[in-house]
Amino acid sequence: DGLTYFWTAPLLDTLLRKGHHLCVECVESRFIYAVEGLIYHWSKPLRDTLGPLHEGNRLGMECGDIESAGFNLDFYLARAYYSGCQIGGKAVTEFIDGHIKYQNIEGGHSQRFHITSELDIESYFLAFKKLRGVEIQEDERDFDGILAVANQIGNKSLLGNIYLIQLDLKVFFGEWEEAAEMLHSAGNVQDALFAKYSGVRWTILEALISIKATRFSKKILTSLKWRRRAYKAVRTVRGWARKKNPNVVHSLHLLEAELASVQGRRRKAESHYRDAIDTAWKNGFLQDQALSNELASLHFEGIGDAAQKSAHWESAIRCYSEWGATAKVEQLVAKLDGSYQLESWSQYIPYDSNDDEVHQRSQT
Repeated sequence: DGLTYFWTAPLLDTLLRKGHHLCVECVESRFIYAVEGLIYHWSKPLRDTLGPLHEGNRLGMECGDIESAGFNLDFYLARAYYSGCQIGGKAVTEFIDGHIKYQNIEGGHSQRFHITSELDIESYFLAFKKLRGVEIQEDERDFDGILAVANQIGNKSLLGNIYLIQLDLKVFFGEWEEAAEMLHSAGNVQDALFAKYSGVRWTILEALISIKATRFSKKILTSLKWRRRAYKAVRTVRGWARKKNPNVVHSLHLLEAELASVQGRRRKAESHYRDAIDTAWKNGFLQDQALSNELASLHFEGIGDAAQKSAHWESAIRCYSEWGATAKVEQLVAKLDGSYQLESWSQYIPYDSNDDEVHQRSQT
């Protein structure tokens, strides 16, 4: 409550002083994106913010405050992605419908939509396409193109979000060395992502990538630097968990499992892997449930437990499939032991009749 007051008091003061220039819908729309986008993710599940953000977008559209509608829409898509909503599912298709509704607005209103929101949205579309295995069109920007624009306008928050989305993809596709290189080159973006859930996600990925980097770093000094960075990030996540943040508990279990695995503490690692999987499932973080199963499988492979390795690998395939990450499913299926036939795994290669529709909508 104190944190809510700290962040909302200045906003409320501004709205009350200038409220006579604004309609009720406009005030409410702006209040929603500030509170739901910047505050409530510390204390309530991400998915619980989707409804209010959707409403904030609607209110902004109704009163003509396109900028506020856009910010609500941007936060909505970010929460749908990070909370594990199905790619191509209702939460995402509803967003695309809302985005098209905005784009169909002509005149000065559409020009007031903040360019950072538009580029953020474009980045999430690229992420969905990569996870789905959909090629981008010739007239579309890739991540480098979006980064170039972000650098040009000098928006550090936008740069941080774009790097975060790319890091997320590299983690999901197991590109750990590239992720470590990007994490190093991106520098400190925490200040730019301050108060947003993206700052929380960045710290979680920073810890996970740093733990992995201690394994593949060839130089002892480099490995020690990564280890220190990992411990620092993990301590931060532990602090959030102690303060009852419901969106980090499953990730903390995964980080504890990875640390224990590196340290050779087998029982502790396996206990935390189980907790990470169970907590992610209970809280609806489908993509992190898949990732936890995948990393658990790699742990069991390292200690020679073939049965557990296979069980968790298959669970990872099922979870990624349910999430809608077709390209990731195909990657995992391709790495299966030769005793498995690809045809027997076709049930895990999802084809959604709405895929083409979603793709076409994103091009509109």
